[in-house]
Amino acid sequence: SYSIVWFRMSFAFLFLFIVKLITAPREISILKSPPWTALVASVGLGVNYLFFMKGVELTTPSNAQIMIQLAPIGLILVGIFIFKERPRKIQVAGFCLALFGFALFHKDQLNSTILSEQASFRAGNLWLVAGACGWTLFAALQKPLLRKYEPQQLNLLLYGVGALMLAPFTHWSIFLNLPISGWLLLLACGFNTVLAYGALPIAFKNIPTSQVSVIIVANPLLTILIMSILTFLNVSWIHPEHIASLGYFAAFLVVVGVILALQSRKSGLKS
Repeated sequence: SYSIVWFRMSFAFLFLFIVKLITAPREISILKSPPWTALVASVGLGVNYLFFMKGVELTTPSNAQIMIQLAPIGLILVGIFIFKERPRKIQVAGFCLALFGFALFHKDQLNSTILSEQASFRAGNLWLVAGACGWTLFAALQKPLLRKYEPQQLNLLLYGVGALMLAPFTHWSIFLNLPISGWLLLLACGFNTVLAYGALPIAFKNIPTSQVSVIIVANPLLTILIMSILTFLNVSWIHPEHIASLGYFAAFLVVVGVILALQSRKSGLKS
């Protein structure tokens, strides 16, 4: 997982560096004198990528997407404790509903995990909680930074710092023995990073952070749907997932709870 994240960050950095070198070379200057808040946001994003991948490795894609929804919950807490927002009743209700959903989904997934792997599953969820904290830090700092810097200019720094941060944990030998199919998957991950995180700061710049988070909440539903289809088709290249009716209900509670919790009249994170 460490090596995959390093490749994604490095690929995205090199791709964006070449693009900026051709189209807007002045924006590369952020690499020479980066603002400290951008460096902290970069570390937060790197932590999010690394810990999320570790969580996927130790649990399942659907579980990871549900548990990472703690990130927008964390963003709400930042608004309350840092920006001194007063939560509305609907936010409190959503917060409680989401936490109840997290507990139910964890119980469902733990029940479907064999006893010898339950400790590993719990560890994976701890990695995901830490990854959610990293995303919260990144998102909270991203909004004010976008008032001064261009979205892709910030991304250039984010990718570069992330790649440097993860380099010591990378197993270089795996790249020497990787088959063509493996390289194609890595390249797909790299382009996905460029596209997804290229679009994210543009969204942060143009709409409130809370609305961006609501859209991101759709991720677990899409992941669960795709994994359910793959499990039904009995594909051999990915481990099947086992989600009972309780798990689907819990996922629904998490998504609805997070959406309700993100409802506010005024957010200190808005532009």
